[in-house]
Amino acid sequence: MHRFLVLLLLGCLSAGLVACGSDDSDSSSGDDDDGGQEAPTAKAGTGTKTAPLFTGGEKLGSLTYKFGGNVEASGELAFTPVLSLFSDKSWQQLYFGGKDGQTVFIINLDPATAGFMFGDGKITVVGVATGDDAPCTIKVEKQDGTGAKGTFECDDASGTGGSGAIYADGITVKGAFEARTK
Repeated sequence: MHRFLVLLLLGCLSAGLVACGSDDSDSSSGDDDDGGQEAPTAKAGTGTKTAPLFTGGEKLGSLTYKFGGNVEASGELAFTPVLSLFSDKSWQQLYFGGKDGQTVFIINLDPATAGFMFGDGKITVVGVATGDDAPCTIKVEKQDGTGAKGTFECDDASGTGGSGAIYADGITVKGAFEARTK
């Protein structure tokens, strides 16, 4: 039942984002520094405009990552609270996304299912931080109703490379995250 509700909420959220798209008029308040991520919207014959995808964005935290070994990638992504999961007075899953609309890093802080997932349209990387001899570690410095902060490291994550090659191991990962509600 819990999964059904989460999927229902995500579906409603997606429908709401589509309904809130930008039109042709410029209704800007002049304050363009809202820290939000932008998603391209297009109208026939008008070129491409941008509209805020989520408010808050980088002002509410970010995640930095660096992959090595079988795949190479690094970057910084903005925290997106609207797609993150909060339960029982702590953050369970944090969502960080790029302005390109393709790059995503989801980190799971629940001790029973700790780990992460990354994808950017070219590579995917998955790290597991639970069980005996887990290849990844997630060190949480702070986790409460106001946010979460910590680091993660992996000596042997799995994933796919840009050529489509599948790696059962051999991907190294290092990074840090901070997510705030205010």
